[in-house]
Amino acid sequence: MTKEVAEEVSHSEPFSESELAFIESKIAGEHRKGSDWLSAMKSLKQRYKNTPDIDPYSLAVTDAASCGLVNLDNLLDAPVETPTERQNDIWKLLRQGYTYQKIAEILETTRDSIISSVDSLNCKLGVENRYGAIAMMIKMEQRQLRETRL
Repeated sequence: MTKEVAEEVSHSEPFSESELAFIESKIAGEHRKGSDWLSAMKSLKQRYKNTPDIDPYSLAVTDAASCGLVNLDNLLDAPVETPTERQNDIWKLLRQGYTYQKIAEILETTRDSIISSVDSLNCKLGVENRYGAIAMMIKMEQRQLRETRL
């Protein structure tokens, strides 16, 4: 994440209940409809509007999960299978909120290759989508931090 993006995110308003519910549904891979969801989608897009090449929902998941604002208990405690080095590189870029196209540019490959790698990564992590992968990464980091404090 660029310095400008990080500064903008750190000065944002707290998440509303509907935004947090929307973020949790993204992590779980649920696709809901309704005015609350539409409102949450729009407000999250507005919150991260000045971030080109960035998926606003990825940043929302990162922010909410990092602050402990969403429940990560439904995620596995560890990956089903260890991700490859390349998948770890992609995982880190996903967490920074980059779109598939931007990740492809950074790693000098195609968007289709990134999508394929993310699909494989999701299987290894036992998650439904990129948002679950981001949340899983944060959960694992939080667990490692707790273990090092013990």
